[in-house]
Amino acid sequence: MSNYSDILYLTVAMVVFSILTINTARSFQFTADTLVRADLEYRATAIAQDEIDQIRWETDENKLDPEHDDYLFDSYPQNQAITYGNENEYSETFKVNGKSTLIENTSSMKRYKVTITTTSNSIDPKVEVSLEFIKSYMQE
Repeated sequence: MSNYSDILYLTVAMVVFSILTINTARSFQFTADTLVRADLEYRATAIAQDEIDQIRWETDENKLDPEHDDYLFDSYPQNQAITYGNENEYSETFKVNGKSTLIENTSSMKRYKVTITTTSNSIDPKVEVSLEFIKSYMQE
């Protein structure tokens, strides 16, 4: 009888060990997916912040006016490729879209709300980051 109980204990131990191994593998895969997603979100945020920093220094208010010929976002959406790694061996492509809306027009000031959206379709579900900025111009 002890032979049967030894076989039963061994079978149960193998099942428990395989369940623990599968859970560990799933945990490692989930951690890797989380790291990739966090890295993509970081890069998407950096691209959107770079666009906002360029708009911050824009002195021509016509470039933010959607009704004007010099509208800055007429050429959007744009694809922007980022290379990274020790020897730039990795590359990601992000779609950058921008728009501006006139939110206040008084005799002394014009305010525009600028929205920059950066999207990466490298993983499923896609990574999308949206940043908003209020730009004010004083009227003379």
